[in-house]
Amino acid sequence: MSLGSIVDILVLDDRIFVADGLDPRVVAFDWSLNPIQVHGREGDGPGEFRFPRRLAAAGEDRLAVLDPGTGRVSYLDSSGDFEDGVSISADASDFAHHGSVGLLVPGDVFPNHYLVRMNGTESVPFGVIPENFREPGGVSRDLERVLPRSRNLVTVATDGRIYVLDQRQLALVVYEPSGEVVETLLLPRALRERKIQGADQAIDAFGGSLLSIEFVGELRPLDDGRLFVGMTSGDTVGYVLDPEARQATPLLTPGGSEWTWMQRSSIGTANMNKLVIGDSWEAELHAAETKFVEAGPF
Repeated sequence: MSLGSIVDILVLDDRIFVADGLDPRVVAFDWSLNPIQVHGREGDGPGEFRFPRRLAAAGEDRLAVLDPGTGRVSYLDSSGDFEDGVSISADASDFAHHGSVGLLVPGDVFPNHYLVRMNGTESVPFGVIPENFREPGGVSRDLERVLPRSRNLVTVATDGRIYVLDQRQLALVVYEPSGEVVETLLLPRALRERKIQGADQAIDAFGGSLLSIEFVGELRPLDDGRLFVGMTSGDTVGYVLDPEARQATPLLTPGGSEWTWMQRSSIGTANMNKLVIGDSWEAELHAAETKFVEAGPF
């Protein structure tokens, strides 16, 4: 089976789920990369998609699909049948499902909060932004357009804690399910320096205009309690973050020009023994071995 595109990859137990944006559907593969199920089709009805953007686990044997094209998060059972749908903001780029908190979506709807919590048909604020991360005097409309809160990332770790990746600060903000802030963790120094350099280059190129420089494309929980942060540029495909040990281990690409495609790819992993890489341009899946260098501090 050929894929139209690879927008996102989610690994759940013995299955690999791929969100196909050009041929709107979700395709399940086994670990031999053989297709075993196709979920959904193009359309606006229940179980149909316009542009499935992000996949997430939603409890045991349940899959959630974020589709900005229909402005909806769809829940599918283990057979791929549509169970329920929740309307969301059409500009949402990430989401997470928490067993007790519910659906969490990054957004600008509520002042001084990272997230919108969908409680049935009601939207309520969640994830207070730490005061030292708030823009002094508020955020101008021009700044909101290039640095929207909807571009932040969110995930739920195996211990139930909620992690928000603040794209402006390149920091992780950790919350208890109650909404209490646990701590804030800055991402690796090299990553922050690269973002500053990229922002300086953008300012030089665009005459002082402030642009959004996104280096982090995905934030995923690993089944051992760590987190995987996928990159959109640089010589790594991502970092494995250990919040407790304050360590960040880079996942390097092999040397040589024949491997540059990995830097534009989507990554799927449940643990670092199993890794699937999806070439976003060629729409091909690859199984890969991992290689780590010595871990460094955050």
